[in-house]
Amino acid sequence: MFNDNFNLLTSAQDQGLETVIADTIIQFTPRAQKGGYSAHFERKQWRVETNDFITAQIAINRQHMAKLSGHIREYSGYQSPKFEIRALWPKTSSQVLLNKNTPLGIPSFFLKESTIHLFCERTIELGYNSIVIGSWFNQAVNNNSEIKNESIDITSSLMLIKKYQLNLYFALSEDVDHVEDLFLNSCDGLIVNINCIATADCTMQELVIQKLCCLEKRLPKGKKIIAYVNGISPLELTEDCSTQTLLAFPATASDPFNTPENANVLWQDLRLKKRLSDTPILPIFNTCGVGFGEGLWPLLPSCFWQKYIMSMDSSPFIGGICLMNGMPKKGSLLDANLWLMQEMLWSQKPADLLFETWVKVHHPDWPKQIIQLLNEVGDIAKWFHKRSKSNETKSKTEPDIISYRLIELEQSISNLEEELKAYFTFFIIDARRILMHLSKRDHFPLTKLGTEEIIQSAFWTVNGKGGVLEQPSSGPKGSLQEKIYGQNRWI
Repeated sequence: MFNDNFNLLTSAQDQGLETVIADTIIQFTPRAQKGGYSAHFERKQWRVETNDFITAQIAINRQHMAKLSGHIREYSGYQSPKFEIRALWPKTSSQVLLNKNTPLGIPSFFLKESTIHLFCERTIELGYNSIVIGSWFNQAVNNNSEIKNESIDITSSLMLIKKYQLNLYFALSEDVDHVEDLFLNSCDGLIVNINCIATADCTMQELVIQKLCCLEKRLPKGKKIIAYVNGISPLELTEDCSTQTLLAFPATASDPFNTPENANVLWQDLRLKKRLSDTPILPIFNTCGVGFGEGLWPLLPSCFWQKYIMSMDSSPFIGGICLMNGMPKKGSLLDANLWLMQEMLWSQKPADLLFETWVKVHHPDWPKQIIQLLNEVGDIAKWFHKRSKSNETKSKTEPDIISYRLIELEQSISNLEEELKAYFTFFIIDARRILMHLSKRDHFPLTKLGTEEIIQSAFWTVNGKGGVLEQPSSGPKGSLQEKIYGQNRWI
């Protein structure tokens, strides 16, 4: 069921009237540019002028954040997003068959009308304007052996998302020849994973362009193709793509789930390129730390991408796609990551300033050094992620240094409020267990591990069992662990 704000805005847009929502006066006017809006703060109220529905919804939430944080000036005047596409791509839990050979992965929220409403409302509240439906292009992360086939009619679900005026993209294989036009007409475009092997007669580049031409002919007029091409740089394709095609690439090397420090070389190549074509490109970010804490460890993966987002030019960059496991509740650390990432794509402001705004609104009692504590966890987590893939270390003392950093972190959080402290405590327990596991696997000694008893429950490890769990533990019923889990796995 649509909420009251949705109905008020719909009525105001249809009749060309003003309406007031959350202390914000909304005026629809043809003078405003699509995607942007003007905002002025008068008599303790915001007055917003825009010409489209979804921008009005996004504006209400952005200006509300500005008012609650006291950062009025930063959100006054004309507000225009730096990048047009700000998309969420949730992980799938099941799939439907569009035809005998074409499955479409669907997320868990897709199975109920009530959760579709909640997901769309939260997507807009966070400032995103697009949703991608379909399986991620990574078999290991998707864990497709557990994907269930659903016998449901998804037409009504798709129509519901479109009523929110969110852009909708489907992630499919290359074969869309037998997909019904009705289905293709219900989306704004496709994200297609393209794999080609060069032959004696054709280069990989030529084969990719041929496939893109076939896809463009198959799609209805006005629909976009976002091509995710394996084994070739987008820079080798930009000169030959049509205006119907956008090119996506993983923000990290190899795939989007690599460690943030292993950035895709394309970022550097783009800086060195003297001239770029007009073919739009967009990175795929592991915004929520999938395989990297997933919001249950106290770190901010979105901050890792700050220097890259701030280097993005409006041409050829058109936006970003953000991977997520689930939709969090407001005020959780996963909520912070999603909001920060969207705001960086909107304004290219530094992450630490944006995080300060978010904290003032949701947790004004958090200490000023919280960002330093979160960054410290991020550095330690990156070491674990890198070490789990290789048994090489820069020095024999490196594991002990990590161990001592965990002890110092434990001492630093002693005065934090209970729930925030629990985030860090669960991470420290997980980290010590992972460190012990690596010590046994790679045969390095640990002179000091800390005095903390690590027999209690944690999110990503189990006492006495090596390695990291494939799925996090929600913890004992009624515990702080269960509460934090629920905040970050709301939908």
